Amino acid sequence: TWAWATRAGGAGSDAAFGFGVSALADGAAVVAGYFQGTATFGATTLTSAGDNDVFVARVQGPAPSPAPAPNPVAALTIDSKGAFRHGSIRLRVTVDRPGTLTTVGRYWVRGRPLRTACRGARTVAAAGTYTVFCRVNAATRMMLQRRPLRVGVRVTLTPTTGERATKAKSVRLERTPARPVPVTG
Repeated sequence: TWAWATRAGGAGSDAAFGFGVSALADGAAVVAGYFQGTATFGATTLTSAGDNDVFVARVQGPAPSPAPAPNPVAALTIDSKGAFRHGSIRLRVTVDRPGTLTTVGRYWVRGRPLRTACRGARTVAAAGTYTVFCRVNAATRMMLQRRPLRVGVRVTLTPTTGERATKAKSVRLERTPARPVPVTG
């Protein structure tokens, strides 16, 4: 494909042979050839002194295209302490662009490997503030029956453009007391 083209020459016979063209690193080219009569190169007109006269001209290519704007790392902030209600950890987050928000919560019990406590995902269509949910799994709910847990929740924004961003928040989960069952009779 052609990057650029330009016109040069005049009313008489003009020629530039392949051995008389050289590309330069800055996108310009040097052209050598011959002409008769007059030849115009941009704003410069040459007049021959007789039959065929030689020319050497530098032809500047187009201005380089500006570099594409970088897609910086997405901005993501967690705006809340986190809350545990109805089997989910809820966090308010603010994002600067559309994309997918994913949440993963993990906890550690002494002497045991790191365990996944919750997972969640949400697609956001624009920049703004959103509530994300990290649904607590059954094993974590069982563990909560024995004792409170501290869960590290990682929220990741994978934007439609740019690089993803991740933020983490520590959330303390307390066992919610069972509701008393009314006794009648």
